[in-house]
Amino acid sequence: MNADDTCYIDLLINKCLIDIGRAANMAWLFFDSDREKQAVDKSGFLLHVQSPFRMIDMIDPEKSEVLFASLDMYLPNSENEQSLKFAGGVHGNNRYDEEAKKWLQENESVYVKKLHFNVLGDLRLLLSNGHVFEVRVTSSLDGEYDECWRFFERGSDRPHFVVNGKKTIHERAVDLNYKWE
Repeated sequence: MNADDTCYIDLLINKCLIDIGRAANMAWLFFDSDREKQAVDKSGFLLHVQSPFRMIDMIDPEKSEVLFASLDMYLPNSENEQSLKFAGGVHGNNRYDEEAKKWLQENESVYVKKLHFNVLGDLRLLLSNGHVFEVRVTSSLDGEYDECWRFFERGSDRPHFVVNGKKTIHERAVDLNYKWE
């Protein structure tokens, strides 16, 4: 990891957490400096997470709790708890979708106060409300497409900041003009 890596990920500091969601079992968090602006110009920053993660309430260390986490994607939401036909892949059906949406509604003006990542690539975002979003690197792979988390600027041709399981932190250029066939 070099100084440029630290500067790039530091762009998250003071950015508002605008939205949280998922694509299959990959969580994404969307950040921007202004809620109104992002709806118009589609700017902002995305964090894609394909490793274990959790949102923790750390306001009172003696009462700390996990608010939502990666495993919640595989658990039914409150309406489906007793269902034998639970379909977790359907948006809104799993506990992650339910809890992340609820958290976002209750924490509209939250922004990143500090961040830290260690030599393994684990990421920790300290939010303005006292909550902490943590990502744990739990893979030993280091192939071109083996990634644990990725940070990038939406709508920019700037290379993506990608972390994989071999402590490798690198940027990968992405062709924004690529057309899927």
